[in-house]
Amino acid sequence: LERLDDPEKQRDKINTLKRQTELLEKYIQDILTMTRLDHTPVLVRQPVNLNRLLRDIEQRLRPSLEQKNLTALMNLNQDILPVLGDENELDRVMVNLFENAIHYTPNNGSITVRTLAQGSNTVTEIVDSGIVGDLRYIQITLTQPTRQYVAGELPWRVQPETAGGGH
Repeated sequence: LERLDDPEKQRDKINTLKRQTELLEKYIQDILTMTRLDHTPVLVRQPVNLNRLLRDIEQRLRPSLEQKNLTALMNLNQDILPVLGDENELDRVMVNLFENAIHYTPNNGSITVRTLAQGSNTVTEIVDSGIVGDLRYIQITLTQPTRQYVAGELPWRVQPETAGGGH
């Protein structure tokens, strides 16, 4: 950077370094997640109020939302029952998904977090406006387990979907 005399080229180089650092951070987080899943201790399964958990996460991530001037719409169904799961692991997964939505939503965009009941399942949807004119969302179905899960096996399905022919 010191060898570049042109301020525009310096800014470009700094922006490239920022993007590469963010990508490296994502790779590190992915590796840490895979390592954790390989060595997950026994999950502490207990009833978790998913709406409360999602509201808490939204509050913790509020500074990131404000930094990009994003709107978070929390459409939480008050009639859903608590889900049986490990609250720390559910928190980790939901934070990761919410942070991804923040990262991939352009400034002044919106993110909608929705909970709903589908039979005996609880569904959480995190929808972001992604690229202008193209909505992206991920749907997580938390099933009421009918059997014991082994350590590291997650009692939910993650089903990425797109609307509008996107990502």
